[in-house]
Amino acid sequence: MLWVLLVLQFMFPMAPGCVVEERIALMRIRSSLVEANSDVPPSWGRSDDCCSWERVRCNNNTRVSDLNLDVLYIPLSNSATSGCSWNMNFTMFSSFHELQLLDFSLNSACFQSFEGLQELTKLRYLNLSGNYLIGDNILESLDLPSLEVINIELCRMSGALQSSGNLLQGLQITSSSNLQSSLRELHLQSNQLNGIIPASLFELPRLEYLDLSENLLQGHTIPISSSSNLSPSLKILDLSANNLKGLFDFFWLRNCTMLQRVDLSGNTDLTIDVKFHGRVPPFQLRELALSGCKLDNSIIAGPNFLGTQSHLQTLDLSNNNLTGSIPSWINTRTLVYLNLANNSLAGSLNLMWQYQSNLEMIDIAMNRLVGQLPTNISLVFPNLTALNASYNIIFGHLPLSLCNISILFVDLSNNKLTGEVSNCLFTDCSSLNVLKLSNNNLGGSILGGASNLSIGTAIYLDSNNFKGALPNNLTGNIQLMDLHDNKLSGKLDVSFWNLPSLQVLNVANNILTGGISPTFCNLTGLQFLDMSDNNFEGPLPNCDSKLTLRFLNMSSNTLSGFLNAFCNSTKVNVLDLRYNQFMGGLDWIHHLSDIRILLLGWNKFGGHISPSFCQLKKRFLWN
Repeated sequence: MLWVLLVLQFMFPMAPGCVVEERIALMRIRSSLVEANSDVPPSWGRSDDCCSWERVRCNNNTRVSDLNLDVLYIPLSNSATSGCSWNMNFTMFSSFHELQLLDFSLNSACFQSFEGLQELTKLRYLNLSGNYLIGDNILESLDLPSLEVINIELCRMSGALQSSGNLLQGLQITSSSNLQSSLRELHLQSNQLNGIIPASLFELPRLEYLDLSENLLQGHTIPISSSSNLSPSLKILDLSANNLKGLFDFFWLRNCTMLQRVDLSGNTDLTIDVKFHGRVPPFQLRELALSGCKLDNSIIAGPNFLGTQSHLQTLDLSNNNLTGSIPSWINTRTLVYLNLANNSLAGSLNLMWQYQSNLEMIDIAMNRLVGQLPTNISLVFPNLTALNASYNIIFGHLPLSLCNISILFVDLSNNKLTGEVSNCLFTDCSSLNVLKLSNNNLGGSILGGASNLSIGTAIYLDSNNFKGALPNNLTGNIQLMDLHDNKLSGKLDVSFWNLPSLQVLNVANNILTGGISPTFCNLTGLQFLDMSDNNFEGPLPNCDSKLTLRFLNMSSNTLSGFLNAFCNSTKVNVLDLRYNQFMGGLDWIHHLSDIRILLLGWNKFGGHISPSFCQLKKRFLWN
């Protein structure tokens, strides 16, 4: 063996700051990356000192201590698959005896064995998230006594997560485990792990971060009880999006003085007890998420421990069956994110608007809350970025000061709002991406008479009382405009529209008149067009396949003439031309290769149905 090392030193002379054995190992890793068509750090191999290479860090003994090899493999968009992209062998890491950090995340690599890592006795941080762990027993050999952080989220792992299962045997989480004294963080989210949660997880004395979310874990009890010896260092507990049942009593966490975040959301059969037996907990939560659980209504009516949480920034109690009014213990001065959506809360909203707030995101949709928006909403919520108060009983006018907030998302649909909408919402809110005001009693000129739209993505003004004609010089980057069920009138003149990103336009059920202008052919980004239930007349223009519509509804107008190439018929999934005066044959139907729904009734089509009609292979409804 000595002569081998001498030969290697002759071939790769020792350089200051670099150990020959480790330089050779890095070049082997480089070769593996090249073979897999991965990105390769450009500095690798350009000098003899591997300690100076990108993504490599050495300690004072010139031994490699950190390897940051994340996101090196980026699959081509046209060749991306749902499975492994390439195989990786950990034996090439066995030379790094003083390695403390290894990050190989987000590389879509396949691991079938951890052989080669056993010698890394100083490894403290291991991140393999975003790869593939294949095989039933792959973790059995992962016995690394110094590991403090293990991240194997999003690795498509399956199997039982229990004390006798392969996973915990592999991690050696037992009463005699080496890991027991070192493990601080365990990230197992977004896999396919099933079975019950082992009690041994909650007995790790230094555990700070435990995330088992988005798996298939089940069981009628969570293995925590009043006698459990939970780590006082525990900060993060995330068991969300599983199939857990039974009871979760927050009193079990009474010794977790450092607790900051608890997320139990998405466990629909998990009963939550927040009473805390009249005691004041020693922790101050920053985040609490209990969406979609069996939540005891005492969380609203009290008593519970939440009134003691003066540093709470995120609170999610959505998708429960909570009744009553918004509880007084909700501190809008400290909260940044509040979600009470999809409950049965009623009563006044005045408590929320009473004080200046740090809230950035508010979701109180789908309740029965009553009230008006504060006229000084920009002063009450100066940091607001998202407001969803849809499906409530909010009445009155839209406050003008809403235009003074750098807000991204507003949904006030399905309420009782009245009055006109100031054009500043459409022209001056450069940060606003989505505005939803559907199904209210709003009126006035459509778009407030504005033509230069600043809203970035979508406008929903449908099912209101807006009137007038749409401007013929609309400009902006809007992608969706839904204006159906209003009182729009006049001609729809798009001659000077400059909306290059427009994909969805719905003006159905208005009082629009006139013909369909050939300038519609310039809206080349359109994929959804609904102009039904108006008074349009005359023929459709020939767009010569410029339009690539997937949904087209022109029903219930007075359109006539022979049907020509208004759109690229090979792309259409839904075509509704009923209740018009179109005529001619149906030979063009065989071009509808992607059609799902075809509605042509109550027109003046004639002639024979061609046998080519039977060549349509897609299943569809036709009339």
